[in-house]
Amino acid sequence: MKSTTYSTLLKRCFPEDHVSSENLLNDEMPLISEQKKILAFQYLSQAEKLLLDGNLDGIAFFKAAAKLEDQNAEIYFRQGLAFYEYGIQRGKEKILLLASKSFKRATKLDPNYYQAFLSWGGALLELGHIHQEHHYFLQAKEVLTKALSFTNEMSKESVMEVYWDLGLIWKEIAQHSGEALDVRMAIHSFRSSLSSCSSPSASFWNDFGSAYLQMGLLINDNRHYLQAIQHFEKALKVDETNEEAWSQLASVYSQLYINTMDEAYFRKANESFSKAIRFQSLNEEIWLDWASLLGESGKICKDPKTLRLSVEKCIRAHSLAPDDHRIVGQWVESLSQLGALTSRYDLLVEAENKIIKMTELYSDAPDLWYSYGLCMLSLGDYYEDPGYYDFAIEKIQNGLALDRSNAELWHLLAISHKKLGALLNDDSLLELGAKFFLRAIDLKPACPTLIFDQAENYLSLAELTSEPEHARKAFEYYEYGIQLQKNALLYHPEILIAYASSLYLYGEIQEEERYINRAVEVFWQVLLIEPDYPQIHLKLGTSFAHLADYASDSQLFQKAFHYFRIAAKQDPENELLWLEWGLSLIHFAHLSYDSESLHYLYSEAEQKLSKSGRLGNLHAYYHLACLYSLTGKMRKAMLFLEKARVLDVLPEIQELLYDEWLEPLRETESFALFLSRLESRQSINGE
Repeated sequence: MKSTTYSTLLKRCFPEDHVSSENLLNDEMPLISEQKKILAFQYLSQAEKLLLDGNLDGIAFFKAAAKLEDQNAEIYFRQGLAFYEYGIQRGKEKILLLASKSFKRATKLDPNYYQAFLSWGGALLELGHIHQEHHYFLQAKEVLTKALSFTNEMSKESVMEVYWDLGLIWKEIAQHSGEALDVRMAIHSFRSSLSSCSSPSASFWNDFGSAYLQMGLLINDNRHYLQAIQHFEKALKVDETNEEAWSQLASVYSQLYINTMDEAYFRKANESFSKAIRFQSLNEEIWLDWASLLGESGKICKDPKTLRLSVEKCIRAHSLAPDDHRIVGQWVESLSQLGALTSRYDLLVEAENKIIKMTELYSDAPDLWYSYGLCMLSLGDYYEDPGYYDFAIEKIQNGLALDRSNAELWHLLAISHKKLGALLNDDSLLELGAKFFLRAIDLKPACPTLIFDQAENYLSLAELTSEPEHARKAFEYYEYGIQLQKNALLYHPEILIAYASSLYLYGEIQEEERYINRAVEVFWQVLLIEPDYPQIHLKLGTSFAHLADYASDSQLFQKAFHYFRIAAKQDPENELLWLEWGLSLIHFAHLSYDSESLHYLYSEAEQKLSKSGRLGNLHAYYHLACLYSLTGKMRKAMLFLEKARVLDVLPEIQELLYDEWLEPLRETESFALFLSRLESRQSINGE
């Protein structure tokens, strides 16, 4: 495309002169060279004054000056400065382009006119910001790089400004290219600018800090976020009321919270948003970003109060920008999670109605399909209905069809398969979920929620399949996440509980005591962090009971019983507690050679198992059958074995044939008859 000439652009910007430039030059007496120069600069000064006052008569004086001294670079340079000021003050984009052309002409007339290069680069940068066109930034970079060849002639302030502008230009170029190298060039330029500046302004520290923030977002490295914080804090030291510094600081702390799950960062982000909003209460972007932070925290911590605050911020943002679909998307997400967490069906319906309307209007927005998927997932949690999980998967796939590089969509797709697989006891769905988690992790590495969700997925697979490989992957993912985010564990002991559970399960499957011992160590850490954590004493009791059984160690059994007693005081209605306690008493009884002690332990075990059954644990009936087999009460043993069959909690026939506790019962005719009927039924059912 052919570039518009200077004279053509001048005519377009100022089609009619109030004073004709020809009249200004219509003198009968010819002027000598020096007189022309004097008159040209008189006209130039008059033009600058008139244009500064908004009087367009100044254009004629500019033209007259240029005709008198058409080879004088200073004429065009000062003309460019006047056009630049006029264009900036009145928002005239074409006038800025004219200013750029004036500076360009000045540099052609005098290639060593570094002031013209500086101003030209600044005008191009401004044009790039206005039009958001990449070629302006590339031109500005070339022009200012040329200006740097004159640094020996420049003042320190000019050198500082050149590097500052270059930093801004490289940031824009990086935004277009997505290349970390371009952001590094921006950071390098800001550093060079800083070396020439004795007292940087708040604006400079903001721009420098935003380059580190940009790098952090690009490569997801917390070190760059921490650097950004230092620079924004320096901006606030210069100007405590600097609204941009507060909002950027809030954004950085939000990213650190997402990357670390450290509640200290959440608190700092929340405080920064509250400061920023004092100065920018009509800025919907800040309300939206604040709502997103609160929504993320509410999801991670399962905190209804935080989710309600997120909804409130969404309402404020929506009142300022009712057509912004991103705000409605976050609103839907917060409402959905709040509805599922508090069992509020009305909130779920409200969220669904909002997202249906928005996806009809903006069907090409991937983030809205994420919100739709999350809404369906929440309805699935509310109803425990696999149909809603299928709907969620369908909506998420709509989003992925638009953007397959969206890590959040892959993450949500993985969670949908994990929930559906757990509900249906379908290991193939959990394995599919593991693949989707990997896709998300590839796109967003070192994200703790992703890593811990993948670990939880493998733990569910291991519990369902008893495959040691799944249990191993579970605890390895937990270890990787914990290694990255050690501070988060102070606020999220549930992660340590899940990690210990994966170690315990692997140790059980592989019959390796060292993994159960490691699990005990982790459970103890939780006890130190939060002594009243739900079921922590039960988990410790169960772990010690299994270790005691492996080692035939009566002291370990006593430790197990100690923790069971504490657990019973805290949660006497826990059916699993009474089951584990009863089974542990039977195992402990096998270490006793005293008939009186044996009778007491079996009697205690019977009470515990019976209580577990009354509280709803169906597996207690099979274990009671085993206990009655050991105590010689064969009639009762068969009664409970039959009850376990009716309730469909019997183990495989192979286990019935080899379970040591059933050995006395297997010698009876009633057991043989029961086994025969069981095999016949399975044969008829094709099992």
